[in-house]
Amino acid sequence: MTTPTGTGERVPYEDYLAGILAATGPLPSEDVGLGDPLAAAGLVTAAPVRSRLPAPVFTNSAMDGFAVRAADLVAAAAGGEVGAADGSTVRLEVSADLPAARACRHRRGGRGPRCGS
Repeated sequence: MTTPTGTGERVPYEDYLAGILAATGPLPSEDVGLGDPLAAAGLVTAAPVRSRLPAPVFTNSAMDGFAVRAADLVAAAAGGEVGAADGSTVRLEVSADLPAARACRHRRGGRGPRCGS
């Protein structure tokens, strides 16, 4: 078998990989203390690092936002009720903390919820 340019023989993948692995090896590990935050700059861990505590230590959502139905948006747009342009955001004021797995109650077609009031 020849190379795409027609010069020389192709090396089978397995043989090529075996040659690379034989010529290289794992890098040595070293202990780096936590006292100097920059001591480990550019390094990777040799083993998984596990936290004794969850991080963050409070219940946290990965994303904040609202779920809407396209039909509701079409109806709102027809009535001139949509206030955000494409690619923009609308700020909703929250006046109190919400418990886990709870959402604000708001009137349909209103300007947006004011949670906790």
